[in-house]
Amino acid sequence: MPGFDYRGQYAYHLTLVSESRSHRFEVAAAAQACVDLLHRAAAHCRSAVLAYSVMPDHVHLLVQGEAEDSDLRSFVKLFKQLTGYHLKTTPRAPVWQRSYHDRVLWDEAEINEVVAYIVRNAATEGLTAAYERHRWTGGVYVEAVLSGSTFVAFKTPT
Repeated sequence: MPGFDYRGQYAYHLTLVSESRSHRFEVAAAAQACVDLLHRAAAHCRSAVLAYSVMPDHVHLLVQGEAEDSDLRSFVKLFKQLTGYHLKTTPRAPVWQRSYHDRVLWDEAEINEVVAYIVRNAATEGLTAAYERHRWTGGVYVEAVLSGSTFVAFKTPT
């Protein structure tokens, strides 16, 4: 988004796609590594993973900066580097497409809409039945909702 610096306590819906839409994450070990490295990158970049879903050829994320200096671009770069290094099978074969789709979320209603989309995505893709939770879907917001807790995700950026 022109003029927006992607720093601070904003929430973002991201979609990252594997290079050539290859099914990098259909094997359980690769999907689990993706989830583990996602949490590692988020902790390093002071971001909260509110929701995620690892699909065979792409990843949906809802992340939010936890500090004024949280930087979405740094988070995405680190996450792609960590997963790229871990999952690369040949020296010159990239794991991820160069770019990614991002959307800044401005209120709780948008966050709820994105969480619902992320949770339903596996069923839409035919990976699970509509009533089942996809094995590689989670995040602090998703876990709170599934456990019956209330979770206020949206923090008004200062």
